[in-house]
Amino acid sequence: FDDGYRDNLVNALPVLEKETIPATLYTTSGALGEPMAFWWDILVRIFLETPELPDVLELDLGDTAASWRLGPDAIRTPEALARAAAWDADNEKPRDLRQATLVEVWSFVAGLPRGRRREAVSRILDWAGNPTVAAEGDIGAPLTAEELAKLAASPLIDIGGHTESHCDLSRTPAPRAAEEITRDRDTLRDITGQPVDHFAHPYGRRGPDTREHLRSAGYVTATTSGSGVSNPLHDPYWLPRIQTPDIGGEEFERLISWMTGLPRPRRSGG
Repeated sequence: FDDGYRDNLVNALPVLEKETIPATLYTTSGALGEPMAFWWDILVRIFLETPELPDVLELDLGDTAASWRLGPDAIRTPEALARAAAWDADNEKPRDLRQATLVEVWSFVAGLPRGRRREAVSRILDWAGNPTVAAEGDIGAPLTAEELAKLAASPLIDIGGHTESHCDLSRTPAPRAAEEITRDRDTLRDITGQPVDHFAHPYGRRGPDTREHLRSAGYVTATTSGSGVSNPLHDPYWLPRIQTPDIGGEEFERLISWMTGLPRPRRSGG
């Protein structure tokens, strides 16, 4: 599980404990206790779920600026919003200006330093009329430090690193990237009182010095978002994973069977 959502505690942990399934929670420590949703979820709520938006979004952050025009897609019917909800941003090209703008704004915001990112998201929220986003205590909000400690207390849960601010390591200067990796690990260790040996690259991206930063920080493994099954020949700091989309149990079994080459388990009973 990536990022550190509260639903990992509320929804996932009871199932993991019932079925005795171990899991690793890769956590962005700088988000712990934040009162609102993660910024990428805020952008989705704005661009894909808000019926009416202003025509033009302008972001001027001093040394960087950009603007986008929604045109006829500034106003969406309930039917259009329902269709947009089925869009798979990871695997499908944008179908309209709203979706294309979301992709471009996401890329713009992801490349900003942490402070500028907060400023940009705040301005986008103001531009959109401040639609309701997940508040502290909602399952879509980040965990608090206390909730993370509660998760870590389960013998089934390992806590892994995910940088302090969920930065794009491929676009972060090397000194700052090293600090993001190390401070995240130190914070998570302090909160949980446990070793933090495993890491997940935010957005599945890395820079030329990331591997050395991870080794220096004491990490043993690191995963990307590339789809695949790990084996002993893989670089331990660039391990693939099988990403799970929003699918049901039988589809999940088919996915795992197809990715691993293992037969699907037989079900007992009627």
